[in-house]
Amino acid sequence: MMPVQNAEFFPWSNDFTTGIAILDEQHQTLIALINQLASYFTSEKNDALLQEVLNELSDYTVYHFQYEEKLWASILPEDDLTKGHQADHHHFIASIQSFHQHTDSDSDSMHELLAFLTRWLSFHILDADRYMASIVLHVQEGMSLQEAKETAKACVHDARRQLTATILRMYDDLSAKNLLLIREIRRRKHAEEYASISQQAIDHSLESIFITNHEGIITDANPAFCSDVAQDKDSLIGKHIREVKPMLFATSGKQAWQHAKTHGSWMGDITQKNESQGYTWLSLSAISNRQQVHHYVGVISSASILLRRTHQLEDEAHHDALTQLPNRRLFLNLLKHAFLNSQRHQTLLAVCFIDLDGFKAVNDSLGHDAGDILLQQAAQRMNQSIRNNDIIARMGGDEFTILLETLNEKDDAMCVMEKTLQAIQEPFVIAGQTIHISASIGISFHPNSATSYEALLKEADHAMYAAKHAGKARIHTHP
Repeated sequence: MMPVQNAEFFPWSNDFTTGIAILDEQHQTLIALINQLASYFTSEKNDALLQEVLNELSDYTVYHFQYEEKLWASILPEDDLTKGHQADHHHFIASIQSFHQHTDSDSDSMHELLAFLTRWLSFHILDADRYMASIVLHVQEGMSLQEAKETAKACVHDARRQLTATILRMYDDLSAKNLLLIREIRRRKHAEEYASISQQAIDHSLESIFITNHEGIITDANPAFCSDVAQDKDSLIGKHIREVKPMLFATSGKQAWQHAKTHGSWMGDITQKNESQGYTWLSLSAISNRQQVHHYVGVISSASILLRRTHQLEDEAHHDALTQLPNRRLFLNLLKHAFLNSQRHQTLLAVCFIDLDGFKAVNDSLGHDAGDILLQQAAQRMNQSIRNNDIIARMGGDEFTILLETLNEKDDAMCVMEKTLQAIQEPFVIAGQTIHISASIGISFHPNSATSYEALLKEADHAMYAAKHAGKARIHTHP
């Protein structure tokens, strides 16, 4: 069974202590299983999981009762107290089995089951188990069985049942309130998760979305809208939508607000004749409470805006956010095309794999911010050391790759990489400190025995590790 964080539906109380350690541990385990059952129920787990935890509860209950009955029988064999206790156990197991057959996660019987479990176990421990345990403990201390019974009975005050009833009422009330509280917590958590997903969907929408109050004052806007009007959200909030987006009130747009206020929504084309951005569509909805509008939600769809945003997302998906260089995905795509072109035309290309020597020590000693600056500056130097048609990419961490095409001979690649190696070995100044690093560079060429661009890249990676193992700060070519 998968572990579930138990809710404190049925808290353990020191009033349940019998004085026999093994019994107290078993009683705590039973209460923990009841809490687990409540946790599954309130978290809306499926019927199979509820049946599974009910099975576990039933099995452990049988084990506990067998142990308890064996203990009582060792002191009170054939005694009416032992027989009555055993009868109570059989009744409890029969009740559990009945619930087991007719309980599902959607029925009220689950709540009835939890109430039955807490009431029965509380009463049984406080009334019967503590009395029997008292007899056992007195016998173990040297009393005769009759003396132990009389002493245990004397210890049970006349107000015992009244106290038991009071505690049971307390547990009934506490359990009911805890169950409601747990379910409310779960419901709010689900609502928060749904709201978070909805907010992410709005934030990543390609369409411009804005929210205003009933007077047209902007209260919220998504990144696409902010990009469209070239203002950040903080500066937009508090401004009138007419000031920020005048076109929403020109031509057909001016009818949108009154129509939305009267009928709840409006959709239509608001493109102006002199509008250079192309076709623009507005969807405007009024949010009302008791027939009074308190907010408007607008969605602006523009072909040019969507196209620009699409290009922006594509650029983000293919470039490293830190260095602005092509990332692994884009490099592999470019390498694939270069490899096929080399095969087709039998032209020479080189793949260079670069790892910065000493970067980790800088990152660990000066911090990640200094490490990021070092990566940016190293990337800029490498980019300046290569030819205009060469491609450099950041593969991740402190690893970079360079694709060299249109080579006349292998020495051309060596010449470019020697310039790159020298550029990296020049001192860096970061946060007022002078930093020295180097690079281990591996080069693989095509045409060669590699049958795929992935194999060619792996060869360059192996050559880089050979350079590192040979002492770093050097270039190694794949055989």
